[in-house]
Amino acid sequence: MLNSIPGQFKKAAAFINNLTPATTRQEIPDSTQAGLYLVMQPSGSLSWAVRTKIDGKAAKVTIG
Repeated sequence: MLNSIPGQFKKAAAFINNLTPATTRQEIPDSTQAGLYLVMQPSGSLSWAVRTKIDGKAAKVTIG
């Protein structure tokens, strides 16, 4: 599947596939998109989250 992913996405997919879970939840910030994080649970499950403001208040929105 990695062969069908173009350029920068191929590098990102390889990086994500090489992550190993820690004993606590990890938030790995995206290097180009401010506020976007990859969240890795100790179980190894992954999700994306965005830290932003909603109605002027800090919020974290989970994507997936």
